[in-house]
Amino acid sequence: MREILINLLSNAIKYTEAGEVHLSARFESSDSGDRLTLVVEDTGLGIEAESLQQVFEPFTRVHDVEQFSTIEGTGLGLTVVKSFADAMGGKVDVESTVGKGSRFTLRIPCRAAHDRVADESGGSAIASENSVLRGRRLLVCEDSETVQALIGFVLERAGATVETALNGGEGLHKFLAAKQSSRPFDAVITDMQMPVMTGYELAASIRQHDQMPILALTAYAQEEDEKRCLAAGCTAYQTKPIDTETFAITVTRLFSGDTAS
Repeated sequence: MREILINLLSNAIKYTEAGEVHLSARFESSDSGDRLTLVVEDTGLGIEAESLQQVFEPFTRVHDVEQFSTIEGTGLGLTVVKSFADAMGGKVDVESTVGKGSRFTLRIPCRAAHDRVADESGGSAIASENSVLRGRRLLVCEDSETVQALIGFVLERAGATVETALNGGEGLHKFLAAKQSSRPFDAVITDMQMPVMTGYELAASIRQHDQMPILALTAYAQEEDEKRCLAAGCTAYQTKPIDTETFAITVTRLFSGDTAS
């Protein structure tokens, strides 16, 4: 929930030069169940009607990049918001008027903790693989803290213990320290484009010490990119942005020996 709010609020603030950004929350109860509704409204630039369906697509910036070149962003913030919402069985909607502002509405069902892993939008896959991932120690190497949080959320709900690193160098240090201890990692999940040490270099270094499963994460989806990841020593390959359901299944396959996509 924290990551969702950070992304929605930071996005609203970036595109609101004057006026205000408003956050509201309410608890709603009905025959179909209880839910928490969060609304982030701004008086910013607004979004063209024909662009509304694109705002949750990866690497999408619906405002003119040249006109707003000073505004930083990868185009992944709202994609991550949708991924988190889906993982929690929720939904996020957007309404906007150019020149007047935008309203993002997040609706999350409230339910007992033991039921939350069996929701309809990704949780079912996580729940079905729960016994496989439960108790596993996983190292996640990813230079985006937002993506780290999403991956950790999915894996921890499935019963795994997750440790993170912000670059390959830190990841290698944690891998070696764990291997020398009595609690080595069961698998490594690594982004392939990281500072200090890339995922390719990390995978090759790990292979000098261990044959544990390594899952490559990359935004590049060409066949040659997959081949490069596998050649570096990775066991399997997953494209970004993270789809929570397919991601959980892919991680599970690391331990079943079935790494077919």
